[in-house]
Amino acid sequence: MAEVGEKKWIVLMRDLNIGRNAIELNALLSARVRAFALQRGDWPDSENAKIIIGALPKILTILRDNRYPFIAKIRKDMSVHIWKTEPVWIKRNR
Repeated sequence: MAEVGEKKWIVLMRDLNIGRNAIELNALLSARVRAFALQRGDWPDSENAKIIIGALPKILTILRDNRYPFIAKIRKDMSVHIWKTEPVWIKRNR
């Protein structure tokens, strides 16, 4: 992820569980990555392609108008919304 953030590449993924996994979420956001996650991981690839193509104008607007790091959700209706922007604190048992 560090190289992805350094090169300012954009991540497309299907994994919304990253928002519930503090270690993975912190790694992505600490690397200053711009990521877009499809709302569901079980849609067929052809459906994902249609959704991403339809959402592309909104994706480009978010890239232009928002500071990074962030993770945005891409929904089936092709709407795109910023979802996560800050690392989370990891609770440790003592």
